[in-house]
Amino acid sequence: MNPKIGVAIGAVALVIGVVALIIGIDAKNSTTSNKDVAQQVQQELDTLKSQGGSEFSKLITAQRAAARESRRLRAQVKRLQADDTSNSQSIAALETAVKVINTKIANINKEIDKLQKQVNNLGG
Repeated sequence: MNPKIGVAIGAVALVIGVVALIIGIDAKNSTTSNKDVAQQVQQELDTLKSQGGSEFSKLITAQRAAARESRRLRAQVKRLQADDTSNSQSIAALETAVKVINTKIANINKEIDKLQKQVNNLGG
């Protein structure tokens, strides 16, 4: 083998070795950085998860309270509707009673007029 070719091959091998060493160091540094980033991301996720869990619990509590209030209001509306129906029936019965009483008063007034004429005829 020619010494110049041997030196060239050795130089290429040396360059490849240096490049491989640089790539390895960079990869190690990248891996460490990626691990750090992954840990940071995991910590952030854990923080968000705990905060989100707290917010979720608050939302669930508020939703349950709203559901209870909604049920209470629906029950109150049903009672008011029943009262309204009952009141409407009472009003209708009272209106009928007033008509009957007015008819009786009219009949009594006619009878009074009739008796008044008889009294007037007796006196005159």
